Amino acid sequence: MNTQVQQQQFFGREKELSELSRKLMEPGCTVLTITGIGGVGKTSTAMKLAEDLQFRFDDGVYFVPLSGLEHSGQVAPAIASKLGLRISGGSFARQLTDILKQKNLLLVLDNFEHLISASSLVEEIGLASEQVKMLVTSRTRLNIAGEFVYELSGMTIPEEDTHEILLSSPPVRLFLSNPDVDGKLDLDDMKTVVQICRSVNGVPLGIVLASSWLIEMTPPEILRRISETEDLLNRETAHRERRHSSLRRVFDYSWMLLSREERILFAELSVFRGGFSEEAVEFVTGKSGKILQGLRNKSLLQIDAKGTYSLHQLLHTFSTSKLEPRTTRKKTLVVRHAEYYCRLLKNNEKALLREDSSEAMEEITKSLSEIRAAVAVAVELKLVEAFLAASNSLRHYLIRTGFLEEGFEIFRKASVMLKSSSPEDSLQMMTNQADFAIEMTRYEEAAVLLETVLAKGGKDTFGSAAVSSGVVYIRTGNFVRAENRMNSALSFARKSGDKKLEARALGGLGDLFNHKLEPAKAVYFAKQAVEVNRELGDIRGLFSNFVTLSNIVVNHGTGGSPLKYAQNALECAELLEGDLYIALGHISVSEAYEYQRELNKALEHAVKSVNLFEKIDSRWGLQSSLRTLASVQFSLGMVEESIAAIDRSIRISEVIGRTYNSMETFVTGGEIYEKTGNTDTALDLYSTARKIAGHLNIEK
Repeated sequence: MNTQVQQQQFFGREKELSELSRKLMEPGCTVLTITGIGGVGKTSTAMKLAEDLQFRFDDGVYFVPLSGLEHSGQVAPAIASKLGLRISGGSFARQLTDILKQKNLLLVLDNFEHLISASSLVEEIGLASEQVKMLVTSRTRLNIAGEFVYELSGMTIPEEDTHEILLSSPPVRLFLSNPDVDGKLDLDDMKTVVQICRSVNGVPLGIVLASSWLIEMTPPEILRRISETEDLLNRETAHRERRHSSLRRVFDYSWMLLSREERILFAELSVFRGGFSEEAVEFVTGKSGKILQGLRNKSLLQIDAKGTYSLHQLLHTFSTSKLEPRTTRKKTLVVRHAEYYCRLLKNNEKALLREDSSEAMEEITKSLSEIRAAVAVAVELKLVEAFLAASNSLRHYLIRTGFLEEGFEIFRKASVMLKSSSPEDSLQMMTNQADFAIEMTRYEEAAVLLETVLAKGGKDTFGSAAVSSGVVYIRTGNFVRAENRMNSALSFARKSGDKKLEARALGGLGDLFNHKLEPAKAVYFAKQAVEVNRELGDIRGLFSNFVTLSNIVVNHGTGGSPLKYAQNALECAELLEGDLYIALGHISVSEAYEYQRELNKALEHAVKSVNLFEKIDSRWGLQSSLRTLASVQFSLGMVEESIAAIDRSIRISEVIGRTYNSMETFVTGGEIYEKTGNTDTALDLYSTARKIAGHLNIEK
């Protein structure tokens, strides 16, 4: 079971679990929503059910916590991240739906109530596949097609009061799970415990909090305290006020039991949206871990197996109400929170570029809800130093995980934020914005942004903007301008001693001369790039260089063994742990095997690349991999399959528009249709390719 939440001891709910299991596994049920008031045990019940059913799902069970998300647009990326998907550009909803069609898995979507506008995503996934089940916890129903709703109420309170019945009762057992009980309660105390459980309507959170008072008072005193106050917490509807009244009494008295320092810290913890570490608390609030542990001992905090703390959502609302009047302190905490998580990104910057970056990726992903909030605050409050320190790691992480639209928008806002106070930094953020546009094949938009940077920027922004614009012009076939940009970047890099920029420029020139059909120059620059990247230990740079060298041999028959280069590229891609890189590596290996006429092996790698590009919804990747697949299939005599593959690549090319890659797709399509005797279609495709070549001012 894939969760990041530690399941606490679970008591009772046998009847509810049986009913939920039976309903969820019915063929027509794809969405089952567990509703109920806060603290009633929706999350723990859902997790227990998922644990019980995990072996019924071939592709696993995934727990997706949503409480830390701020708007509905983050739901699909959160699901994709939990599933380990690298999704780029386009509609997350459509991509997730397409990917999940062939899956047999259970998604547990926890705390959905504040994201109800995202219910259409759940509906779309549910309608697309009966093999995907979704278990949702929410205070309100989603009101979508195919939804079944199960309202969870408090735990059943025993009516009889014999010692045996009381000891076997789930709510009493939950109360007695407190280690402070230590077997000291007699039968009369046990009867009082039943009254305590009844006074909070069997709500597990209320029972746990009331039990935590045992360290200071007896059960009769606890019962008396619960009955002393009348105000309400989070009033929802009239018929539920009584439930919330009793729970608010528990919260209020838990608050009264805290020391002054504990009250202050409990209120200040509301600045965190999701999970947080002791180190984070000490940095943001300035309070010691000892106070934090005191709150944990009083059941006001949850902690998982990795030592990550969190507040129950209802308790978070309660703590927020305590901090809200302290506006000056709240602003200070928000700023400190932003500084801490921006620093966390900065601290992982070098690790993200190493061969084994999995630990850094995991640390960032674990804190992603906090990081998103921190970045938004840094931009909103113009915390320039904090944001700039985090920007490189943030850019790398978002591109690698496929959050391209999110990255584009973050750096657009950052560029605007910095425009008046720090123009050069503003232009660097614009370059980052352009990099996201390139990944989404929005080449014209990227070109405009980069030309603006080159026209207005100074030496701090020139190099990276020149290389990125060179990439745009290679992909769009403007080779004269691409060569000018890459040469300028190379000259600048060597004068300034920037080895990383030098490697990028050399690699770009290798790729450029490969496209210009000048193999000797292509090999020369690509091999220079390899040497620099080896010196730097840059795996991503080496991957790109090996792909280029393999392509040069395949295209021109010179420069070494294409398979050796392609296999080196695939090894680098696997170290980088990104589906985008691995898919590109498989294309390169497939083309190398096709060059060597080992067609069955070529087919195997071409299919793998197509499958991976479909998974991450990369249009330009699919365009290339389908073209490679079609060529291999045709060579194997799989004519119908070949035509189907090239037709898909052609349709994608028509969407992307007039790029070098599109031109090559139309040429390959023309060759396939010509060889099958369909001369008219072949001529149309050749004509389209020729028009693109004319537009790009190249010969092909």
